[in-house]
Amino acid sequence: MMYSTLSPPDRFENPHIITRPLCTKDTNSLFEDFLSDRHTTWHLPIPTHLAPAQSELYIRWCNAGWQAHLLYVFGLEDRKSGRLVGIFELRPALPRVEIGLITTKHKDIKRRLARAISTACLQICDWLISHPDVHRIYACCDATNIEAIRLARHLGLKFEATLANWEMRPNQKKAAAAIEVYTLIRPFTHFAPHLRTKLLGTALTTLPDKR
Repeated sequence: MMYSTLSPPDRFENPHIITRPLCTKDTNSLFEDFLSDRHTTWHLPIPTHLAPAQSELYIRWCNAGWQAHLLYVFGLEDRKSGRLVGIFELRPALPRVEIGLITTKHKDIKRRLARAISTACLQICDWLISHPDVHRIYACCDATNIEAIRLARHLGLKFEATLANWEMRPNQKKAAAAIEVYTLIRPFTHFAPHLRTKLLGTALTTLPDKR
């Protein structure tokens, strides 16, 4: 049996966002706008960062993942400011790929770039569904993280299951927490072109919270 690895492009672009691997110049933005913010890290399985050096180490870890073809972490860079507005993660274990997104703590930026952020995510998902060895795309959302659940649905992923005690939540002082799994499964019939067109014209903030 031939073993297949996932090798995504290292750059996607839309009029407002450049999607590319993290680099050391992102350290301050990553620390200040994401990983030092307790609200942003509340639903994550990693502790809130206390110093920029931790965020720099995280970038090095992400880059090692790229080199090993085990983890691909993209920074979503705002063309206007040059700062990160999102972090998109791919964890391949073919035939499945896990995806995840963290967005900036700045609500005004998220509102202004909601459509551009969703477009950047859709560009990556479009590439994934075109890969012949990808048969399942899924996101594991904290069961209480409405923003993450809204984004998963926005990308066309469908609710599959709730898994109890799946992941630690160090910032909530919980040894384990429940997640909701959202999936796209080949033949990806519910990720048709007309659906993508509809999604690209809809702001994230307009979507309802209920499944």
